[in-house]
Amino acid sequence: MSFQVKVKTDLGKFEYFAIAQEAGAVFDAAYDFFGACGVTVNPVEVANDRR
Repeated sequence: MSFQVKVKTDLGKFEYFAIAQEAGAVFDAAYDFFGACGVTVNPVEVANDRR
């Protein structure tokens, strides 16, 4: 699945896309990379998603 990630830290705001099996893995990776921060993870709708 694809996810849109928004991170807010003391240094600023960052937005990017990530690919993972679940949102929790994306959240954990952002938290590990940026340290203490605010993380929002939203799934991205894909037109040809065949779930």
